Amino acid sequence: AEVVASDKSRDIAILKLERIPEGITAIKFGKPCLPGQSIHSVGNPGASGALWSYAFGKVRQNYYMQSRFDFGKTQMQMLETTAMINPGDSGGPIVNDAGELVGLSQSYHRQHRGYAYGVDISEIKWFLKKYRKSQTNTVQSEDKPQGGSGSVFSNPSAATSGSFKDVDLFASALKDN
Repeated sequence: AEVVASDKSRDIAILKLERIPEGITAIKFGKPCLPGQSIHSVGNPGASGALWSYAFGKVRQNYYMQSRFDFGKTQMQMLETTAMINPGDSGGPIVNDAGELVGLSQSYHRQHRGYAYGVDISEIKWFLKKYRKSQTNTVQSEDKPQGGSGSVFSNPSAATSGSFKDVDLFASALKDN
């Protein structure tokens, strides 16, 4: 896959695949989650030996947050959940009970493994809208109110080295959303 757009402050990217396997359909987008709502995530934690792993959880909160990682600062609407994510899961889909995309796995709390974080669907929609308007490989973030901090978070994706290879947004499959 080729990275066609990225927004480092949201830790999100769009990948262009050489081809999309037959039978793949676009995922429907859901609405932002509320506390207590059930969510499901799928990831690819290399340590488990499994190709894919599933985690169930509940939404704790949905709020704006700033964090610092090795690759830089992020600022976004964040989905805080109880779903256990691990290194390699980042970029994997978070869906609601109807199977609609409500976020992308992003990080977990180093001291409290029961706290996982995801990029909220509102950020994904914003990013895709900006990309479609600009059609450039860099989507500039807009300033948002200050909030949160984050040296205690661990980002399990390859994005910590500046690579966005784990992000699972397939731009060509999202045209219906």
